[in-house]
Parts: sequence; structure tokens; C-alpha cells
Amino acid sequence: MPELPPLSETCAGNCNGQSVESTGINVVKVMTWAIGAASVLFIILGAISLITSNGNPDKVKKGKQTILGAIIGLVVAILTAVILGQVARTATTGQGPIP
Repeated sequence: MPELPPLSETCAGNCNGQSVESTGINVVKVMTWAIGAASVLFIILGAISLITSNGNPDKVKKGKQTILGAIIGLVVAILTAVILGQVARTATTGQGPIP
């Protein structure tokens, strides 16, 4: 069975100097930014729901759930970016995780 070249040396078509790893890292960066922006938007919407609830327990609960969900989503996005960054670092340099 023939040996496959490393991912950094393969390119289907015109890559414009970009490797598979750098393209993947760029995708992760864009997705993390988009999820962060969406999380901030949902935190604002949850806060507006809390402010306009006028003590209505259902609206207060909905606002709190919206804010909590946005914060959880933001934490998951950050952790995903960190984990994938470590995987990409290991794949491209052959070095293990940061000590």
C-alpha cells in the first residue's frame, strides 16, 4: 500500500498556499466568532426579557433560561476552539499539548 503524504503537503486543486490544517483552523476561528456573537445577542435578548417581565414569573424564567443557555453555548464554543487548537497544533508540529 503506498504511503500518503502529510496533510500539509496535499492540496486538491488550487489551494493558494493554504494547507488543510490552516483552512480548518480558519473555519474554527470563524465558527467560534459567530457562536460568540450569537451568544452575546442571546444574552442581550434574555436581559431584555428580564427587564420587561414586570415580575411575571414565566417571563423571568424564560429570560434566565435564555441567558443561561447563551453562557453555556459560549463556554462550549470556547472549549471546542481550545481543544481543536491543541489537536491542530499536535497534527501540524508533532508536539503534544501545552505543558
